[in-house]
Amino acid sequence: MSERTLVIQTAFPGDSVLTIPMLKYLKSRSPEVDLDVVCAPGSASIFASLEEIRKVWIFEKRGSQKSIFSIFDFAAKLRKEKYAKIYSAHRSFRSALLTFLCRPDESYGFSNASAKYFYRSIIEYRKDFHEVRRNLFLAGMDKEDHDWKIQPTIKPGEKDKASVVFLLKTLEAEKKYVILAPGSVWETKIYPLKYYIEIANSLVGKGYNVLISGGESDELLCSEIADRAGSGVFDISGQLTLTESVALYSGASLIVSNDSAPAHLAMAAGAPVLMIYCSTIPDFGFYPYLENSRYISLDGLKCKPCGIHGHHKCPEQHFNCGNNLKPQTIIKLIDEILEAEHSKS
Repeated sequence: MSERTLVIQTAFPGDSVLTIPMLKYLKSRSPEVDLDVVCAPGSASIFASLEEIRKVWIFEKRGSQKSIFSIFDFAAKLRKEKYAKIYSAHRSFRSALLTFLCRPDESYGFSNASAKYFYRSIIEYRKDFHEVRRNLFLAGMDKEDHDWKIQPTIKPGEKDKASVVFLLKTLEAEKKYVILAPGSVWETKIYPLKYYIEIANSLVGKGYNVLISGGESDELLCSEIADRAGSGVFDISGQLTLTESVALYSGASLIVSNDSAPAHLAMAAGAPVLMIYCSTIPDFGFYPYLENSRYISLDGLKCKPCGIHGHHKCPEQHFNCGNNLKPQTIIKLIDEILEAEHSKS
């Protein structure tokens, strides 16, 4: 039996995407090793699409495996795989306990992880690093190695591509389209709806179809933008899987997103992306970094950032980080990106 390595990442899908370069690095460093992943249900399709991964273990930490006792049962299953090494990119107590219970020869966790002493090796969590670089550092990349900007590639399957082709034909939006992804789990990360409407109408006026993309939880927000915007704006929220979304993004002229998962999925698709920061900041280390990526954040606010994740309501009750970042500024930047991409083709 080949030596086996396990990576634990049970965070949101966006965080899972940013774990992909780490997985590629581990596999390239030791091609003979079987590489497995533990993840939350929402990220399973991301990891299952990777050729580097042998097996995906789904950990339903908010569902059937929510109780602390279920961790012991789950760990018993993992122990049968006899993992020699475990890397936990997730910093929760559950991930640390699960790692400890698996009894690997080597285990690695971040210095700011809950119950960090469950890990045999504690790796410094570098706040000055991008999340991708932090994960690579966890996996053993030298901190002086600046060649860390590995694309977190996801390759959609043929069924994913066929679903996207069918959707675009149904909408009659095949020629050229821009995607707006306005949703987020955290409301203070969401750029104002009225501004997204202005952006959508501006793009339609320049000859683009506009697709409003999001998950099931974003359907109300996306439908309101599409309903209040003019013709040529289509709500596709809740209609695509994550891998289908990557297939759709790969053909887009541009993806405009908040500080949220769609921006990372756009990187995985190799598509141009503009990330809009409201309550959070690029210095947290989750910005898009490929050559065709851009991001914008309003500086000079004493209340920004108000938290690493944001909040469900603005603590100051004014939401200046979003409201004061006017759509005209975003539209100008979008025009620059689209012009640059057009000059390449």
